Amino acid sequence: MGLVGSLWNRDIHARLQQLVKRVASGERQSKPTQPRFKRHRSGTMLKAITAVLAGHPNGMRVCEIEVAVVAHLGGPVAESSIKSCLRTHTRSGSFEQLGYGRYRLRPE
Repeated sequence: MGLVGSLWNRDIHARLQQLVKRVASGERQSKPTQPRFKRHRSGTMLKAITAVLAGHPNGMRVCEIEVAVVAHLGGPVAESSIKSCLRTHTRSGSFEQLGYGRYRLRPE
């Protein structure tokens, strides 16, 4: 009876041997690179979102707001920062939530 499946895969065997050597020597694998987000000054996010929503009286979805804010600020922005700003300023009165994930400027 012959070996089948993962026990016969020579590539996996070679990779496991490399991993064993790396662990034994204490070598660390480099961290995966993740996009770094520039930290913006206080109020920059609010101004950017307000500017974006000013041109859309019927509101926008969060993903659309994110794309527009990235274009407005000229660099990557954490989606969590946008959501946090929308959530905070919906309660305080700057924005109005139209439905799940949809916002507009609160009419004056």
